Amino acid sequence: MRPSQSAAVQRYITNARRRGRGLRHKHWHTEEFQLSALEGLVESMIAWCRSTMAHSRRPYGIDLFDLIVSYRFEKDGKARSFRLNKVRAMDLYQDLLPGNLLERLMDAMAPEQPVKVYISAAFFSWGDAAHNALPATPTNTR
Repeated sequence: MRPSQSAAVQRYITNARRRGRGLRHKHWHTEEFQLSALEGLVESMIAWCRSTMAHSRRPYGIDLFDLIVSYRFEKDGKARSFRLNKVRAMDLYQDLLPGNLLERLMDAMAPEQPVKVYISAAFFSWGDAAHNALPATPTNTR
């Protein structure tokens, strides 16, 4: 691929991302904070990510996604978030990603021990964005 073509592809994907192509979201909450409830939420998040990725397109083998997790405690109402960039689909089937999510949420929640926790996740599929951004048939840019 020539540099001019590569720049055009990057521009198309960036524009598709700005328009929200390939973006999905879901919300969870727990009534009482307990470690087992948090583990269940993480399991539910991973299952949702797996299902979402299974329905995502993967043109040219693009199987990356970004996961943005925001959460707030009922007690203070302050929203917090973290982001995992360019995660591979196969990471959903290994222990590192669920462990990372659980650790980040436990670290954030430990000092407060909230009664209710609200969690939202946004899943951005790079493959869906590429599919929506690129033309159905290649064009010759000579």
